[in-house]
Amino acid sequence: MITPEYCITYVKKRLGVPFTPFELSDSDLFFWLNYTVDEFSTKLPRRELVLLDTELDFVKTEEKNVFLIPTSSKIITVLNVYTTINNLLVSGYPILLMPVKDLGYQVGVYGSEELSIIALRNSLYSFTYEFLPPNKIRITPVMVRTYNVELEVAHSYDLTTIPGEYETVFLKMYLKNVCKVLSSIRSTYRSYSTPVADIELNPEQLDTIVQQIEDELKEFFDNMNPGIIVVRG
Repeated sequence: MITPEYCITYVKKRLGVPFTPFELSDSDLFFWLNYTVDEFSTKLPRRELVLLDTELDFVKTEEKNVFLIPTSSKIITVLNVYTTINNLLVSGYPILLMPVKDLGYQVGVYGSEELSIIALRNSLYSFTYEFLPPNKIRITPVMVRTYNVELEVAHSYDLTTIPGEYETVFLKMYLKNVCKVLSSIRSTYRSYSTPVADIELNPEQLDTIVQQIEDELKEFFDNMNPGIIVVRG
């Protein structure tokens, strides 16, 4: 598993630190690391499933049928919303855990005629939802208490959600972003003065690295299985 410290060390070594000048502080590198996490998440996001209980006070808002999505993750989009009841229902009728030869037996399974009617009603229940960035959702109409909300979210900045099989991709993306900003800085003054001599910084070398990595990443994402999603948790 990669860590922020590992990524910073990786970039510094690739760029010759401490044997060559390096204009970025560790704070700068952390900034561009977080930037890379956001960029990486647009390409390889992760999915998160949360339970929305519409009767809990902390998810309610002042708007009717609008709720806060209970997650600490940065939400990219909402992929799907469904009720827990609907998972057990199909074609307008409840799916039972045992064969049922007649619908009259259904009452005994659910405990009462009232529960059987509720199950049937929810099997026919349809609703719409709308994601309201950054972290709200509108559900219309609200007829049950709880909903499963399937999210596409960004990876965490501590990098714990970056899958091992994509660590190389992330590191390349990070190196590319650091090289871009360094090239911009070095293009303004071109050389670095030392007591011995002036050192030519050659931002063009960084531009070459950026172009090479961009080509590699483009090839990777072009050949990647369409619709691939990183699932964690």
